[in-house]
Amino acid sequence: MLKIRPILMRVDKVPLETDSGSHDMPGECDLDSAWNEEWQQYLLSQAIEELKNRIEPTTFQAFELYALQNEPPQKVAKFLDISVNSVYVYKKRALDEIRNIIQELSE
Repeated sequence: MLKIRPILMRVDKVPLETDSGSHDMPGECDLDSAWNEEWQQYLLSQAIEELKNRIEPTTFQAFELYALQNEPPQKVAKFLDISVNSVYVYKKRALDEIRNIIQELSE
């Protein structure tokens, strides 16, 4: 399973229909919660895969190294021969696109 930095968890959650009534079985609420969490992880992993096709390779590499692999922005910038500011900008662009992709997947 993907290990995702907390910053990615701020990606808008996809609203899921849930039963607002009481649960008949003990632990059913925990099961629903686990299911919803697993679904969110699946959507995020699918969105990241789709992201590769939608943005420039350097933008994706910067996002992957900084946001997903937790590399320091200075190290990412040096490795990709871009400015540190570009690392931050690329991460923001990638997160914005991930939000769009998740929205599309949930429609």
